[in-house]
Amino acid sequence: MARVELELPPAFLFTMDLPLRVSDMNYANHLGNERVLALAQEVRVAWLAASGLTELDVGGVGIILADAMVEYRAEGRQGMVLEAALGVGEVRSRSVELLYRFVDRASAQELARVKTGVLCFDYQARKVVALTERLRAALGL
Repeated sequence: MARVELELPPAFLFTMDLPLRVSDMNYANHLGNERVLALAQEVRVAWLAASGLTELDVGGVGIILADAMVEYRAEGRQGMVLEAALGVGEVRSRSVELLYRFVDRASAQELARVKTGVLCFDYQARKVVALTERLRAALGL
């Protein structure tokens, strides 16, 4: 079986710490697979807020997730504090790949890599639109 392999950008736009909570654990007492996408959303929302944006307003329109990919590398345990980093992958006229890396601060072990494909979306018109200038600026473009 071919495994997903995500290539990370040479630099990241944003980093933050994320503690793993009991609610992030599954029945096997490690980080639940679905929680990794929730952690990616936490990072995305924090990065947008630091840029003066929200998921519903990136310059007159919002964003919507088009796809996601996760590469699991190690187990996460309750009490770990993760360094979460967000960077930019491929950019198109109406979409951008956001790339995330999650690393245990104590051991420096990488737990996961994530890619989310994000589209600019006009929620009133219910259609995909071009990346806004404010979002492009937040992306460093």
